[in-house]
Amino acid sequence: MKDFRVLAILMCVLVLSSCSTRKEQCIYFGDKAYENKEYEHAILCYEEAMSIDTKDNDKIYNCMGMAYHASYRKYDEAVECFEKAIRINPREYIYYINLGDVYAESIDNFDKAIKCYKKAIDIVPNEVDGYLSASIVCFKYKKYDQAFQYAKQIISMSPKSPNTYTRMGNAYYNKGDYKKARECLEQSIVIDPKLPYAYFGLGSVYYVEGDVDKAIEYYNRALNIEPKFNNVNEKLSQIYTVEGDKYKAQENGSKEPWAGFAYGEGARAPYTDEYDFNIDNALEKRSAEIKKQQKPIF
Repeated sequence: MKDFRVLAILMCVLVLSSCSTRKEQCIYFGDKAYENKEYEHAILCYEEAMSIDTKDNDKIYNCMGMAYHASYRKYDEAVECFEKAIRINPREYIYYINLGDVYAESIDNFDKAIKCYKKAIDIVPNEVDGYLSASIVCFKYKKYDQAFQYAKQIISMSPKSPNTYTRMGNAYYNKGDYKKARECLEQSIVIDPKLPYAYFGLGSVYYVEGDVDKAIEYYNRALNIEPKFNNVNEKLSQIYTVEGDKYKAQENGSKEPWAGFAYGEGARAPYTDEYDFNIDNALEKRSAEIKKQQKPIF
């Protein structure tokens, strides 16, 4: 009888061990599929893992939510997965950040996004991630007063935060405070001399201030770091068109576009066109100046 009980216990241990191994395998293959952008396959693997037992299902729902978010605009499914993860484990702050990202990037709902980020901050006030996400969405929606508050908090926690200074520079630029914009962008470069967005921003600052040569210099510095930076090529093409250099205008206008890249601070880059250094008004002003100089006097 005793031997039978020992055998039964051993069988139970083996079954549980087998289930655990199988579940871990499903999660592993799901993660690999996600890395390879095979999102449908990843979701199937995660679903199979959850069918084995309920352990750590909040983490799996989170993974599924990320896969749904990345694939075929399945935003409602992504929201549902993140909400299920939160119901299972309401103290995991990253679930709120991921849910907020869906609202901010895809569903275009600022209020729900910022609510999620604030919840993440409440859970882990000493972690920078929540403040970073909140600052990004505030800058995106041009809620500058809120954005600066979050940005200053990020800098107090992580002084060497080049992308935060670049976002602040972009905000000051759009508010018309070019002096402060330049200061923030220059600080970005001090921290990270290989950040093309900062050179892009400085080029735009110099252009709106009327220094065409300096603008072209900084735009080209951005291109030296990332030759296919489409926003910079577009700006240079426009500038050379206004200046009458058709060859250089065509050369920059024909460059293959660049889709953006993931950058520092946790490699979170939700918006590839995050920075808006618009120079349209300055281009019109410069064009008018050139036409006036060329106008014949009788």
